[in-house]
Amino acid sequence: MSLARTVRDILREDRVEGDILRVLAMGLGSIWFSELVQEVNAFNSSLGTGRSYSPNEVLKAIRNLERMGIIEVREAIKAVFGEAGGVKDYLVSIKNLTEILPVIVTDRKYVRYKLLLREHLKNLTE
Repeated sequence: MSLARTVRDILREDRVEGDILRVLAMGLGSIWFSELVQEVNAFNSSLGTGRSYSPNEVLKAIRNLERMGIIEVREAIKAVFGEAGGVKDYLVSIKNLTEILPVIVTDRKYVRYKLLLREHLKNLTE
């Protein structure tokens, strides 16, 4: 099965793995693990889904996506204001962004979020 097809199936099943991919797509393919749980939960809260994932659920989903070859996780130093030398974190990234991003940006849940975000930003400027 192609990678794009696998991602499409994950998005269709509407699992935490899909929400992680959607959030990664919004971040142009990468996000720090320390920020990912909050961003996935904020994404769902904005859509009114009532879903909230624990760090362990997100970590398990990350491992699943990594096993499937969709994402990679690497230890790195994250720059943090007021922290000389930064802090150790894990960068979660989509491995083949050019193949996967076109699938994610046409996903219904992703599009709905982007439309809500656009409307919210429009209201802020009026």
